[in-house]
Amino acid sequence: MAQETTTTTVAKPGLQNRIKNILGNMFRNKSPKQPGNDQNITGTSMSKPVVSKPVNSKPLVKPNATLDVACVKAAIATRDSAIISAWTTRSTKLQEAFNLRSTQLQAAWDIANAKERNDALKTVWKAFTETDKTINKTFIEAKNSLWKTYKEEIKKCGTKAASLDISITDEEKLPTP
Repeated sequence: MAQETTTTTVAKPGLQNRIKNILGNMFRNKSPKQPGNDQNITGTSMSKPVVSKPVNSKPLVKPNATLDVACVKAAIATRDSAIISAWTTRSTKLQEAFNLRSTQLQAAWDIANAKERNDALKTVWKAFTETDKTINKTFIEAKNSLWKTYKEEIKKCGTKAASLDISITDEEKLPTP
């Protein structure tokens, strides 16, 4: 019958004291605010408290700011139209590339000689890969160009228009192929 063996690990006394000090420091500050500071404490780390700043309650548009709403709406419509156009163009070109690839692959498989057939298959796949890369590169260039144009146009709509449109800073993340 096998004997069960248990091992006990004893921490060094110095390590135990360090752990107690660290834990003690983490829980010493129990007040929700630091004295002399109007910032809320949201948590603590071992070295210093993690502090969050109070929510800024400034209005998005100052009363004296100029903002041409019609201009903003027109810029957005132009941008979105360009995005749709870029996606449509990309989609159409990819469909054409897939159809061509299919036709060429079927023709390659009709070749009786194995070496010639393999060469033809490699040529078809290489051509398709290059076409796919070109389509995607063109799409990315179009996407970057339309966003650049949009950023320029939105700035013409008033002093605060660019800061109000969140898409300027967070840009609509169009998937990149």
